[in-house]
Amino acid sequence: MQVSAGTQLRSTMVPTSDDTHPLIDVANVPAGAYVRLEEVTYPFELTVAKPDPAGADPAQVAAVQAALDVIIGEANKPLKLNLVDPGQPADVKLAVLSDVQVAKLGGATATGADTTDATPKLWLLPATGEASLDPARRAPSIDLPGAGGIARSTGADPDFSQALEQNLVTIFRATGLSRLTQANTFKPKDFALSFGLQPAGSDKIAPLAAEETPIIRPKDRVYVDFTNSAGKPVDINVLYIDHNYGITLVCQSHLAPNDHLFQRWPTSTCPTRAASA
Repeated sequence: MQVSAGTQLRSTMVPTSDDTHPLIDVANVPAGAYVRLEEVTYPFELTVAKPDPAGADPAQVAAVQAALDVIIGEANKPLKLNLVDPGQPADVKLAVLSDVQVAKLGGATATGADTTDATPKLWLLPATGEASLDPARRAPSIDLPGAGGIARSTGADPDFSQALEQNLVTIFRATGLSRLTQANTFKPKDFALSFGLQPAGSDKIAPLAAEETPIIRPKDRVYVDFTNSAGKPVDINVLYIDHNYGITLVCQSHLAPNDHLFQRWPTSTCPTRAASA
């Protein structure tokens, strides 16, 4: 059986088969039967939504599609791509926009942001589709081939194709790493993990819910609080993925059973201390 959909409390199963297990008839499954987890698979695939042609120069959209065709056609490409139509759910949403258009969409008021550049670029927006000129939230963008950002060739531009592929590979690695960290074999009782946020200039540490994508400003401090109750040694690696998909190792430590770690970041070290019995 294979899980076709799942939530925290319910999984939907469908029959499946492989080289050693034939397809079963659901009608033959006896009452009281149960399933046992046999294998976990990870969706190491980057879903990319193509740019919306509405309001964009057709030649620019064609240049993006030509570059995508080149990337998909590579036999040894370092990523797995799934292209979907504009507006569909995706990890990356491509958009042909100028800084002027992004400023209107995102209400850009960031200091130093150029809201007068009308040259179209290819933006690699996140799954939310958020577009911003704020340096702390700005998504990656690539200059389109041709003078003034206008594509004048019917074929794929090699430099543009390479730049797009490099950006997609960076995003693919970051999103794949995020998905991998969501899977573990530990039970809730095996460890206690929490994060705290100390705003700049404050002496108070407030709980930080990482899954809610909190806003962390310059000079703020993030605290990691981890207790190993698994009864066996545990290696902990805390990774930070920024808005530009850069990956930073925040904390790395080896904890013996019952060890407790409480560490702030930014910091240069990540020590541990034994918890009291």
